[in-house]
Amino acid sequence: MAYLAKSDYTISIAVDHLDEILEQAANESGLTTAQVLTKAETWAQAFMKSYLSSKYNIAAEFAIDSASDSRNALILQVLVDLVLCQLHKTINPRDIPELRDQACADALQWLKDARDGVVTVDLTAATAPTGIDNYQRSFIGSQTKFISKPYQDSQLFDESLDQ
Repeated sequence: MAYLAKSDYTISIAVDHLDEILEQAANESGLTTAQVLTKAETWAQAFMKSYLSSKYNIAAEFAIDSASDSRNALILQVLVDLVLCQLHKTINPRDIPELRDQACADALQWLKDARDGVVTVDLTAATAPTGIDNYQRSFIGSQTKFISKPYQDSQLFDESLDQ
């Protein structure tokens, strides 16, 4: 079950051009065209997750099958742009077409904007890890700190010492 189908690339490129790029990337890397495409898609999904997973449930989006109409169009477009950019980097990282380079820069900016809340994405919100309250403590001066193991010295939490 893959998130992307080869036909999804027609958003940005003709399928025969994609085949040419895949052939060139395969020749440069020594992999098959399918392996090259899979590696580029895996990298692009991991890249997107690194930006969006703190705010959105991007893993649930990537779990949707490519045949489904419920995939997010913006996520799909950004993912395709990142994959195509990565494929060009596989061929020659110093000779990426200007159009692809700009699309990659735009995708990166969109990811930053989505992460920072400048734009909103129609995805479910990320859920906080369970048990996070067990690690939140209020220290002297009412600063909130997150700790993985509670301190044994109760004086650290004694508000009466704050004078």
